[in-house]
Amino acid sequence: MRLKRVCASLVLVLAAASAFADLEVPKMDSIYRFRGIKIPMNLKIKDVIVESGTFDLEFLKAADSEDLYLKLFKKGDVLDVIKGEEWAYSNTEAVSGKPTLKMARDTGNNTLILTFESGKDHRIFPLIRAKFSIPYSE
Repeated sequence: MRLKRVCASLVLVLAAASAFADLEVPKMDSIYRFRGIKIPMNLKIKDVIVESGTFDLEFLKAADSEDLYLKLFKKGDVLDVIKGEEWAYSNTEAVSGKPTLKMARDTGNNTLILTFESGKDHRIFPLIRAKFSIPYSE
């Protein structure tokens, strides 16, 4: 009787493991993490309104491609991972040495645009600039 339970449990675990083996999560490298960023508007994330407040932002680069991502945290919980677009520099001489973050509003589309720059002194990912758009509500 006990042997049947152990075998049934083992079969269940192996079936679950094989079902999830096909799901591939892309490996991402962290570029930089900003902590305690105040965002003064309510964000629309996955059809949910998240109230304005303090957020942590982590910028990531996919290891197997040139894709850039923004991981958005509030109170330690991951709210969303947003894919961004790389935005090439026209003049690299004016680039700051340290990572920077700029916020702008597109009031026509009700989107918050975050522009991240890794800086020219970043050891692993220098001179990366990316834009991320997040919808917001008034």
